[in-house]
Amino acid sequence: MIGITSMYITKNTPSDIKSISYSLTGAETANGNGNSKNVNEEGTTIVKYTVCNNAGTCSDSAKINVKLDREIPLVSVV
Repeated sequence: MIGITSMYITKNTPSDIKSISYSLTGAETANGNGNSKNVNEEGTTIVKYTVCNNAGTCSDSAKINVKLDREIPLVSVV
């Protein structure tokens, strides 16, 4: 069987990073802090995140689209 069962989003945290906050909307919803989050729901989930350093400077919010599809592809041989 071919398919993706989950996607793991992570960021190796350098020592000058104080926090990473995120929000998920779409197929899966969540809010949280940390450098990792499992996305398990099939469909499209939008992950928005902000990173702050130890000096208190925070990045602009960024986003990525995570598309998870567990359906097995069908191939026709002609």
